[in-house]
Amino acid sequence: MPIGSVPSELGIKLMQQEHLESIVQMMREEGWTPSLGDLENVLCYEPEGCFVAEVKGEVVGSVTTTLYTHFGWIGMMMVRKNLRRRGIGSTLLKTALRYFKEKGVPTARLEADPPGVPLYESFGFVKECDSQRWFGKPFKLRGVPGTGRATKEDLEAVLALDKRAFGDDRSRVLRRLFAYSDFAFKVRRDPSLGIIMGRKTAAGTMLGPFIAANGDAAKRLLRWAVGFVEEGEAYVGVLETSGNARLLMSTQGFRKRSVLTRMYWGDPPRSGNPQLEYGIAASATG
Repeated sequence: MPIGSVPSELGIKLMQQEHLESIVQMMREEGWTPSLGDLENVLCYEPEGCFVAEVKGEVVGSVTTTLYTHFGWIGMMMVRKNLRRRGIGSTLLKTALRYFKEKGVPTARLEADPPGVPLYESFGFVKECDSQRWFGKPFKLRGVPGTGRATKEDLEAVLALDKRAFGDDRSRVLRRLFAYSDFAFKVRRDPSLGIIMGRKTAAGTMLGPFIAANGDAAKRLLRWAVGFVEEGEAYVGVLETSGNARLLMSTQGFRKRSVLTRMYWGDPPRSGNPQLEYGIAASATG
């Protein structure tokens, strides 16, 4: 398919609150499942690094960034279907990478839907691993021994473990997700051993971030969280490199349904410990 010219009326602007409903509608039309709250979260993380593309005053594309200490994350990358292959996506991606350069960030990371992989590869992005989505049916189970509701203090206790798992400090993201989640659970005897959060989406209840120091803690946290899913399915974003997570999902009745591609640009990313990361926080932020 030939690539058309960039629309002459194209403008790239900083994302504002007033743009968010249009972005959610655009993404829902393509089968994506973000909520208005999801967009508000990523905009809050980096208000000077989130952008929209407009043509004749209409939002036709978006991209967000989240800065960590050692790398940046690109998310919410979307262009309206009828305007694709006209350079809008490339323009948005260039804008995000330019923002990282201005901030001195040497590495960009993201999770790509299969149709988006060729664009990222053309910019020099390299595959890290698959990022799988595992779905499971809820079951009513209230009260798994050794687990309980997490508090803000419990979240602070597990941040060191999360840094080891993720490979960078994302405490500001986790604190906001904690407040935004429908529920969060801890290991009762030692909150530093793990945490799982859950929030409703259009696709079901996403369980993540999900961090655990060992398999026993992970199993207890997952079973408690699944028991609190009110309707629909529960799902977890699992990295291909986490054998511990894949084993847990398969033994607890979850099934792999879809796969994204985790990629990086620039310097190789600082590695975490995927065996501690049983579920990602979000595609848009890692």
